Amino acid sequence: MKLEQIHQAIEVYNTGSINRAAQSLYLAQSSLSSSIKSLERELGQDIFVRSQSGITLTSFGVEFIAHGREILKHMSAIEQYVAKDREQSFSFNVAVYFLFFASRAFTSLCNQYREDQISLSYVEDTRSAIVKGVAAEKYEIGLLTMPDLKKPQWLEMMRELDLEYVCITTQSPYVMLGPACDLHDKYDTEVDLAQIRNHAFITFPETHPLFSSIEEEIFRRVRPSSFITVSDRGTLTNLLAQTAGLYLGVYHPRASRDSDYFAGIKRLRIRDANFAFEIGYIKRRNCTLSFLAQEYLQSIQSLLLD
Repeated sequence: MKLEQIHQAIEVYNTGSINRAAQSLYLAQSSLSSSIKSLERELGQDIFVRSQSGITLTSFGVEFIAHGREILKHMSAIEQYVAKDREQSFSFNVAVYFLFFASRAFTSLCNQYREDQISLSYVEDTRSAIVKGVAAEKYEIGLLTMPDLKKPQWLEMMRELDLEYVCITTQSPYVMLGPACDLHDKYDTEVDLAQIRNHAFITFPETHPLFSSIEEEIFRRVRPSSFITVSDRGTLTNLLAQTAGLYLGVYHPRASRDSDYFAGIKRLRIRDANFAFEIGYIKRRNCTLSFLAQEYLQSIQSLLLD
């Protein structure tokens, strides 16, 4: 028995005639009649009673049509799921919290699949916007740097949004500065909190109260003289290169090697920060990632962990 034959039998029942069913199915009447008879022989039961007045269902036929409709309904649901999964597999949307090595990994993914018909999207945004976007299914994954301050609270917030967080690695906080900063020529690899206080700090805006409070906790320790708020990594880099402003964030030596994006900008590890940054990703809970998302994350993990 084939699904096609179940569909044909249901169409005969719906139209009340093999002739009308054959027309709607774009089949020859003889072909449809032969297919139905073949189905009945296979089942060992008649589905239809044929008479001069038309076609009616046998008692077995009533049960067959009812179960056949359920079978076709379930098959349609499976086909829709497969179509959706196939569509997801050939598209990938990621939001990233201003990590240069993440954009390099995305570029490699684009080059790898440049001849395939796939849809790729990469957005840089704040933690607040990334979490909101992944929860709303705007992005498949979000790649974040998260201070480990108030971690139980932000993990609980993500659980409430039905999100899953996976930490990839943990890094010491770094301060980044350019030649215009008075600290540039004083220190080579490390600084203390006291040495970076009373400087202007460049920040990204956070709209979620919890993320804002984490930023406030960090800067309570740093005690900046003022803030410069930006919304993109390009402006951040220009400000670091041409002003005395500082930026506090993540620097991963291996992931950032072979890159001149930060040419002239010095990265100094903060020795006594008493907190760390986690690099991790979020996705919707119980959501299977597309093969593109998995490949992207494998590329990120190879940069950070190998």
